[in-house]
Amino acid sequence: MLKYHSDSPEPNCNQTLADTILDMQLLSQITTRLRLYSSECNQTAMVLEAIKQSKTNLKVFLGIYRVDGAGYQRQKMALKEALQTYGTSNILGITVDYTRIFRAEVVNNTNKSDVFDGNFTDIRQMLTSMNVNLPVGPADGATTFFSDLEFRCAFIIPQCLTTKVADFFLFSSSMVRVDLWDSSTRIQDAAKWTFDFFNETSLELAKSFVPKPEMYMTEVGWPTNSSASFFLNPSAASVENLQIFINHFVCTANTQGVKYFFSDYMDNPWKERRYSGSWGLFNSDRTLKAITLPDCAHV
Repeated sequence: MLKYHSDSPEPNCNQTLADTILDMQLLSQITTRLRLYSSECNQTAMVLEAIKQSKTNLKVFLGIYRVDGAGYQRQKMALKEALQTYGTSNILGITVDYTRIFRAEVVNNTNKSDVFDGNFTDIRQMLTSMNVNLPVGPADGATTFFSDLEFRCAFIIPQCLTTKVADFFLFSSSMVRVDLWDSSTRIQDAAKWTFDFFNETSLELAKSFVPKPEMYMTEVGWPTNSSASFFLNPSAASVENLQIFINHFVCTANTQGVKYFFSDYMDNPWKERRYSGSWGLFNSDRTLKAITLPDCAHV
């Protein structure tokens, strides 16, 4: 499972249908599931059209990125039009407001209870009006999302966990990816750190939900280049260490039935702030990095 997005900044993207068809053909060789961050740049319709034209067996989590006002409405309408055009046969679910709670609470010092419900409920109501039945859930950092029981009871599962509102939770998000790198975790311990973090912040806490939602890791991986030399990780951002992480993580996760999205599909030079542009399995020219992908089935 891989995270996929356009190859230039939103909302002024350079992505073409031809590029997207090529991407779907490449991705279908290594995964059956993708996750989109947003519906900007017409990427929802473009990905679904590319899957249709390439006749690939790919399923997609669609996404609404964390913006308000015109940006949110633009994504909502693009999502609605794509659903009307392509139906739901290649869609696994919809994530709403990626890392909105983490950024509201940690970055902007806003109460998370003030930011969760609005767009999430709006998208569910839109689907109901269209007679579309798709799983809907948040994608956020687990440590901020689950950090207090009062919020969990009031906003995630009303009446203190007795009614299901969210169908799935995509956690450990950039929190796994960034915290793993910034936490000075050695590459030899990186896969274990990732599993432990997910188990402690997501799976254990999810046991209190009735019914229990599906839990996903939304971004796992290791960077291959870092322009940020001031980050004191004892293990380098390198292709060699990406290979070590792949060797330690992928088959174990698949054997244990852990649901995850590897980040990223390919490097994005436009994201090269600190180290965020070099998390791809593929280079920015769509050639596979000098890595060996494991041969083990996933769930």
